[in-house]
Amino acid sequence: MGWNLSTKLAIAYTGLIAVMTGTLSTTIYWQLRASQQTALERRLLATVSLAARQIDSDYHSLINKPEDAESVYYSINQQQLQDIQATDPDILRLTTLRWQNNRYTTVLDYLPPEHNSAESLQPVGTVPKILPLRLQNSDRLQESVTETKLAKNSAERWVLYGYAPIQNDLGRVDGILVIEMDAAEVSNSSARALTTAGGIFVFVLSVSFPLIWWLGQSVVVRPALHLNAVARRLADGQWDVVLPTAREDELGQLANSFHHMATQLQASFQQLQDYSQNLEQNVAAGTKELSESQQLLNLVMNNIPQSIFWKNRENTYLGCNRSFAQVAQMTSAEIIGKTDYDMPWSREEADFYIECDRKVMNSGQPELGIVEPISKGDGTQGWLETSKVPLHDVEGNVMGIIGIFQDITPYKEAEAAAQQANQAKSEFLANMSHELRTPLNGILGYAQILARAPDLSEKSRNGINVIHQCGSHLLTLINDVLDLAKIEARKLDLNPSPVHFPSLVQSVVEMCEIRAQNRGIDFRYEPDDRLPAGVQTDEKRLRQVLINLLGNA
Repeated sequence: MGWNLSTKLAIAYTGLIAVMTGTLSTTIYWQLRASQQTALERRLLATVSLAARQIDSDYHSLINKPEDAESVYYSINQQQLQDIQATDPDILRLTTLRWQNNRYTTVLDYLPPEHNSAESLQPVGTVPKILPLRLQNSDRLQESVTETKLAKNSAERWVLYGYAPIQNDLGRVDGILVIEMDAAEVSNSSARALTTAGGIFVFVLSVSFPLIWWLGQSVVVRPALHLNAVARRLADGQWDVVLPTAREDELGQLANSFHHMATQLQASFQQLQDYSQNLEQNVAAGTKELSESQQLLNLVMNNIPQSIFWKNRENTYLGCNRSFAQVAQMTSAEIIGKTDYDMPWSREEADFYIECDRKVMNSGQPELGIVEPISKGDGTQGWLETSKVPLHDVEGNVMGIIGIFQDITPYKEAEAAAQQANQAKSEFLANMSHELRTPLNGILGYAQILARAPDLSEKSRNGINVIHQCGSHLLTLINDVLDLAKIEARKLDLNPSPVHFPSLVQSVVEMCEIRAQNRGIDFRYEPDDRLPAGVQTDEKRLRQVLINLLGNA
């Protein structure tokens, strides 16, 4: 039994729509997969390019034997790999390889702690168990590059491999950095997109076939009924009816309707395809820009010599830079999620830090130049100068704090040493002044006794006077040194008492007048009537000040 016209039309147009829908769905699936993989490739390329520059090529070149894994240069570069992985949680593994004896051998290998149980690290000098496709051809790369296809690593996870040469300052390549980037999201998204495309195909097919079959039935069967009526009219001699023309017009209208519907459906699918492409391009560009910005920010933060950290309102660490992690003797990944009570500080220090943090968060005002003690991760005690500012969210609310500090322990130690040296100097000056004044007082006393002898010649008396004057001057200098030591030690006491000021000035003038005459200086004293007669002062200190002023003049 043959198919009627409506069935043939329904099958033909349903097949056409199904083919168009399937083609469009498959195209969208492959474009989505390609755009996601392209975004991942760009992100991995930016990551591996920046990461290779952070590896110390000079230290890397010194790692040649398995026993080098215990060396300091191995630890430094291993820490670099750990810091690089901490900047992007999608990095599953970092390995550096060197071309030796016509094969690649392992130099450094790092796995995050959560993967160590599932996979094992490759020792120095071993040949990798699974060599990425790009390196299987013994390629020695001169620039950063990524694979174009996803692959499964040793843990049977979908990854994308990226490579970058490790170069020193002279441009010599000492190895290749290999990064495994997690590609599970691309694989899962592709599966979801394929399922969605298949669902769209089945849905359109199941809806379009009954609809088109019904339309074909309604348009083709009705003219057939009309044909019987026309035959009866022809039998009655009514020749004004032209059956072929009427049928061709109706079939033409049906064909035009289906053609118009197919054209609109194709235009709609084209618009959907264009929108999907634009959306994926914008997502890829935004992902690349965000990844590059994040990498640059992490690079800048980790190269700042000051230590930086940030916490939320619950005093939980949200992040830190490399300098802070070194002070705590922990990794950045270990610090995130901890509070000060979980860090290697003492209980008193943690209480002090949290109190300062709450003060900043409650007031919304920064605290600058805070001097804080700290117990470092290696067990030593130090001092920090910290500044803390509130961290605001997009709505302006305080969501935590940002802190930056620097180790001022050397300055504190230098300050303590300077204070100790100054104290020792003051004690030395005080002791020496006391020891010098004892024999000098004896010299001055005997000079005064000899000056009173009646049988001295004028020449001898003048010589004794010179001895007395020099001794008195030396005693004054010693007293000045002792007073200076007392002033620095803040132990100089003043003893004010009533003093007749004109008499004090007159005695000072008489003492300095002799010295002035000996030097040929014209010295005149003209008292002012406005000088007060009596003052309340320390006579000894005031006399010393006036003598020093006149002596300097």
